[in-house]
Amino acid sequence: MSDFESVDFFTDESLIPDPYQYFDYLRSKCPIMPDSRHGVVALTGHNDALAVYKDPAFSSCVSVAGPFSGLPFKPEGDDIGALIEEHRSRIPMSEHIVTQDPPEHTRTRGLLSRLLTPSGSRKTKTSWGSWPISSLTSLCPVASVSSWKTTRGPSPVW
Repeated sequence: MSDFESVDFFTDESLIPDPYQYFDYLRSKCPIMPDSRHGVVALTGHNDALAVYKDPAFSSCVSVAGPFSGLPFKPEGDDIGALIEEHRSRIPMSEHIVTQDPPEHTRTRGLLSRLLTPSGSRKTKTSWGSWPISSLTSLCPVASVSSWKTTRGPSPVW
C-alpha cells in the first residue's frame, strides 16, 4: 500500500500484516500526527510515546476501545480527570489494568508484579493447567482440543 494519506489506522486491515511502512510514513510527516476522523493524535516517536505514557496529565481510560467508545460525558475545561473518575465505570473495559490511571494502576501493577515474571508464569501455568480447555469443552461439549486450537485467537505465552 502506498496511499497512506487515506488510511484509517483503526479500521484498515491491510495494515495488520506489516504496519511499519505506515508508521514510517507518519514519522516522515511529523512526530505528532493529528487524525481528524477520530479526534486523536498519533505519536510516532518512542520517546514521545513514553513521555505521554508517564505523564499523569494524560489518561489511559480509552486505551483499549480507542476513539470508538467515546466518553460518557461532555469534556469541559482543561482538566477532565475528575470527570473521568466520576464516569469511569461507564467506560468500556475500565476494569482492566491498561485503562487504569495512577494511583489505581500503580496498586494493581503492584499486586500483579509477582505473577508477571517467568517464574510467576510457570507457577500460574501449573495452577491453571488445562483450565481453559476444560472450561471450553464444558461449555461446548462437541469442541475438541484440536478444534479449539484452530478457532482461538492470540493468547498469552506460557
